[in-house]
Amino acid sequence: MAAHSREELIQRLEQARSHLEKCLPKVDPTREIYPGWTFLQLLVHISGWDEDTLASLVAHQHGTTLNGSAMDGFDAFNQRAISSRKDLNLEQVIEEWQAVREKLVTLIAALPEEKFTETLVASWGERIGVTELVEVFIGHEESHTRDLQEWLKNPNHPLGKKGT
Repeated sequence: MAAHSREELIQRLEQARSHLEKCLPKVDPTREIYPGWTFLQLLVHISGWDEDTLASLVAHQHGTTLNGSAMDGFDAFNQRAISSRKDLNLEQVIEEWQAVREKLVTLIAALPEEKFTETLVASWGERIGVTELVEVFIGHEESHTRDLQEWLKNPNHPLGKKGT
């Protein structure tokens, strides 16, 4: 269900996060969820996209465009996000994961109405509305949460598909 207002968008962001947070105590962060991705790396991956979304919105707020951090493809972006945080422990990853989302919600709430309703260029080069951009990553987090819930039914085997 797509959000129709700023308040609904924020509520959907918070709801998606709440559902994923409920999985935290059930998962060993070193367990492989997807082929080659541990739960810790999954959280880092989500933080990376939240951070990218935040950077896109900050640039948009200032009338500029982000430097296209995902122009070379989503796999390359994901690899950079994970490798740049490889030395963080679980506590640090969760702290960043929560802090970046909090900043994203705060910016969405404070974005001037004219900026909220304008389109911007996403980091992968597509012109997209603010609501659409945020909805992409709400759906992204919801998809990973569903995958994680499925994985929890049989945690001895990583999911057969690659995390994206």
